[in-house]
Amino acid sequence: VSNDSWQGPNAVKNMALRHCNIFTNGVSGSDRYHNTYIEGDRTVYEFCEYRLLNGGGAHLKDRSAGAVIRYNRFHSSTRQVDVVDPESGAAFLKASPNWGRTYHYGNIHVSDRQSAVIHFVFDGQWQNTQKDLYSFFNTLTHTGPDKITWHKVNGSPARVFCGNNIYHYGGGMFAVFYQHETGQGGTYFHVMGNFV
Repeated sequence: VSNDSWQGPNAVKNMALRHCNIFTNGVSGSDRYHNTYIEGDRTVYEFCEYRLLNGGGAHLKDRSAGAVIRYNRFHSSTRQVDVVDPESGAAFLKASPNWGRTYHYGNIHVSDRQSAVIHFVFDGQWQNTQKDLYSFFNTLTHTGPDKITWHKVNGSPARVFCGNNIYHYGGGMFAVFYQHETGQGGTYFHVMGNFV
């Protein structure tokens, strides 16, 4: 779906990707192309499997209001889930009642290389930063010798609620959370009942 018009009924709303096997998208040598790349209002990804990505992009890149990422399986990539600030639809999306909440639950993440499994908040305009990430009941496993970063969160004002997840690593070093930019405020982490 491609839509450059963000005027009311022309905006991408309530889109769902279900039961998809998604692979070999992207461009070799580039981190700007992804297996899926969506900006919309209340986008749902469920029961999909993301495999083999060409290049260094993300499996799932999303710039939506109220994205729901549930019951998917992700294989190794530089970033498996990348939820960041909206671009051309920012004015419309920030006015949506779904704005500010991203739901990530019931997923399986498998990694065998150095990567940031989940990247959240922004990668362009901090004024359009995502707000809250609810990440529950996920299984994240790392089998490689390199460092793994489970949640890479930019430091603009954001809250991350993380509970009842399983973090498994078979070698190397790992970091459950990593904050790399201070932006315009801090990040609040609420971590509860996870298994490492």
